[in-house]
Amino acid sequence: MAERLSSHAAADEHGVPEGEIAHLLQETISTVTQHFLNEESLMKTFGYREREPARFHAHIESHADFSGDVCKLVCSADILRPDMLEKLAGMLVDFAVCHQRDHDDPFLDHVLDGQRAS
Repeated sequence: MAERLSSHAAADEHGVPEGEIAHLLQETISTVTQHFLNEESLMKTFGYREREPARFHAHIESHADFSGDVCKLVCSADILRPDMLEKLAGMLVDFAVCHQRDHDDPFLDHVLDGQRAS
């Protein structure tokens, strides 16, 4: 997703129609939101909320914070520009690296520990 945003931003900084930028932003936000909903559902299914409440809530908060940051980027613009795609791509990469390390990996450990105990 980040690569796609970057490639559109770099393709033609002055020739990307605002409607295309809006479509890419909407698609990205929709994909990220659906991913978060699926992940949060999995956390509930695997008992993460009950067994690791602090980590569960921090994980959910991380999703909300990132969603808020994306909204600030998109909602603060008077006009949609290609550089927004590049900025969003960078945000996605940075978030993915830190979020996986701080939240997804501990959740995966929780799931694997539960399977080993079964």
